[in-house]
This record gives sequence, C-alpha cells and structure tokens, in this order.
Amino acid sequence: MSRDHFEVLGLPRKFHLDAADLESRYLSLQKETHPDRFVRAMPRERMEAVVRNTELNDAYKVLKHDLKRAEYILKLEGVDIGEEKPQSTTGATKQLVVDPKLLIEVMELREALADARGEDDEGKVAELTRDVEGRRVAAMKIVDVGFRAYDAGDRSKLDAIARALVSLRYYGRFMDEVEGKE
Repeated sequence: MSRDHFEVLGLPRKFHLDAADLESRYLSLQKETHPDRFVRAMPRERMEAVVRNTELNDAYKVLKHDLKRAEYILKLEGVDIGEEKPQSTTGATKQLVVDPKLLIEVMELREALADARGEDDEGKVAELTRDVEGRRVAAMKIVDVGFRAYDAGDRSKLDAIARALVSLRYYGRFMDEVEGKE
C-alpha cells in the first residue's frame, strides 16, 4: 500500500509545516534512500531504493509549496480541485463546481486588461494588477484561516478552502497574463 506524502516524510498531515523541519527531514531521508548508496546491492534492492527515492522526491516537491500542499491535503480529504469539473455524485472524490460569479469576474477583469493594454493605459493595468493582488491576498487568508482550523481538527472549512484555492488559480492566470506569460 502506498503512503501519502506526509507519511513518506514522517510528518503530520497539516498545512502549516515548519519549512526548515521539512527540508531537514527531506535531506536526511535523501541520504538514506539515494540510489548511489545501493550501487553494489542486489538488483531488487537497487530498484527498491529508486522507488523510495522517487517517492521521497515527489513528496518533497508537493509539500514544500503552500498551494500544492493545500491542494494535496484537499485531495486526501476527498475534494479534488485539479480539474474544476461539475460536482460528481459518484465515487469518493467530490469535484468542485467553479462559482459562475468567479468566472464572470475574471472574464471582466481580463477584458478590462485587454482594453487598458489596447489604450496603452499603464495606470489602468497597474490598478487592475493591484486589485487582483488584493483579491489573491484575501483568498490566501481564507486558505490560511481554514487550514488553521483544519490543523486543529476541524474539517468544516474544506469547502471554503477549496473555493479560495480555485480563485487563487484564476487570479494567478490573470497575473501571468499581466506579466506576459500567457
């Protein structure tokens, strides 16, 4: 049976992790499981080392980033925001319905950005950027507060956290567009 990323690193399943502790655990386990340590081992042991090391690297890549860690916790709790599909009534995983108000809001923001760029109005672009950054900060606060409750054992905030994470994804795409990454 496969272990979740928190188990791989010997950590409790919670959002608020000590970054230094996470890195320290990772580096320590990396030394123990690195395939180079098993060069002279039997083929099966070498393969097991590769599997353990890959599992460790995957766990660290997810847990070291706040938003990836947040999405991962939600997925472990049965809420998958990865696809942003209509809510499923079958299976154990609930997929989040994207709020139509959010979609309209972001569409209007993108149209305003296109208009501002078309008019070479850098002041308006900067104003839109500040607006969306403020929205991102507010959504991240919802995630932070919700996970403080979750870390203390309260699962009632998972839906609000999921909706805030979806908002963050859309606001991130907007910011990418502002920066010319899209």
